[in-house]
Amino acid sequence: SEPGVIAFYSASDIPGVNSYIAAPNIFALQNEELFCSGEVKYYDQPIGVIVAECESIAHKAASLVKVEYTNVRKPVIDIKEAKKDPDKYAVFATLPAVQTGPNTTKVIIGEDTVYSQYPFTMETFACVSYPTEEGIRMVATTQWLDMVQQATSRALKMEENR
Repeated sequence: SEPGVIAFYSASDIPGVNSYIAAPNIFALQNEELFCSGEVKYYDQPIGVIVAECESIAHKAASLVKVEYTNVRKPVIDIKEAKKDPDKYAVFATLPAVQTGPNTTKVIIGEDTVYSQYPFTMETFACVSYPTEEGIRMVATTQWLDMVQQATSRALKMEENR
């Protein structure tokens, strides 16, 4: 309890689906946790959100939060190592070759790994939401507006057009 703090919301407070993506869809087969519900799924996964009268109070309250972790393991930061654990990824589709095409000149066998994180600097997303009489007004910096709308609708259990 801290003066100026209105509430703390965690996974158990989400009335709908605890996911920031509306799965299944063309890019994701399964839900991705918005707030940690027990086991930490990735580095810096949020455990909740603090609602306060102003940003400085929220930051102060956040600094007072204490989290204890158990079964802490060494982080896997190499994609080649992460690929060895089937729990770390989901295969979207596999299309085995059934025959060689009539105009094939070369057969390429191997693998490719994308180590660059170049697009991260271009995807500094943010969202500001305002309650309205009709529902929520959201201003989101995203390339996937309909997904923001769908995921919000599912998490809050409200119609997408609200």
